[in-house]
Amino acid sequence: MKKVLSRTLCVGLMAALSTLPAISQATVRTFTQLTIVSPRTLSGSSTELRVNVVSANSDTVGGTVTLMDGERAVAGAALQDGEAEFAVNLSGGDHELSAVYAGDDAHQSSTSGAQGFHNDQQMSMPSYALAMNPAGLTLTAGQSGNSTVTLTASNNQSSTGPTFFTISCSGLPANTSCFFTPETLEIPAGSNSSVVSYLTLQTQASTGVSQNMPPGAGSGIVLAILLPGMLGLGLIARKRSSLARLMLLGMFVLVASVGLSGCNPRYNYINHHPPLTPGTPAGTYTVQINAQTNNGVTATNVTTSLSLTVQ
Repeated sequence: MKKVLSRTLCVGLMAALSTLPAISQATVRTFTQLTIVSPRTLSGSSTELRVNVVSANSDTVGGTVTLMDGERAVAGAALQDGEAEFAVNLSGGDHELSAVYAGDDAHQSSTSGAQGFHNDQQMSMPSYALAMNPAGLTLTAGQSGNSTVTLTASNNQSSTGPTFFTISCSGLPANTSCFFTPETLEIPAGSNSSVVSYLTLQTQASTGVSQNMPPGAGSGIVLAILLPGMLGLGLIARKRSSLARLMLLGMFVLVASVGLSGCNPRYNYINHHPPLTPGTPAGTYTVQINAQTNNGVTATNVTTSLSLTVQ
């Protein structure tokens, strides 16, 4: 009993010690900075922001960042050489903006300091703002992901009719598609309410030709079925008229044409198979989300973004 207990303790101790390097291995610390490029703007116009992420060992940082307005995610973007840019529509009034870097296998996450931002309210015109939740998706090629798009109206109390927005996306990686449910959002007349649409991003896995069946397997199956019949016809041909011999000859020609020529399904499959379909390439991308309305005279565009990581 003591030996068994001792052995169990040793095994448990070795297992615990084997995990120490992974636990003690520290990732590189990072620092995130948010810069408001347009420090004062009118409600309804696009606000430009820039995010820089640097590491403690000065190597290039990749991954995604999320723009936050207080506790609410507004937009997401992919880092390019440690930098990301946002062009978003914010509602009128005061905002507290910050940027959150998600981190990666080599770098720790970090958050910028919060910065106050004020959008001047245009009292005569309604304005609109878009937000994403979540503002970033991480998918394996072939998977789909969902996010909620929220469109919020401000200063719309004097409108006399509903406003309709059509939502679309751009900047998708190859072999990726996006769907919105619904594709058209309605802001009721005189309302400052928020309306939502549900975004689905569908990536694609690569597909190719299966090699599980070795060449010639298809013709082997055909021969296994037809050869016994040929042998049977051969026996009949020895005892019957020349008609049976002709039937045997026809069967032989059929087997030869199916098993040895391009009419063989396996032959056609191997030599004329459908082309390889590439999947969504791995990487980190910034997907632009746009909501547009047009009253027949002017068009209004409201934008935000979503970060997409494909593994």
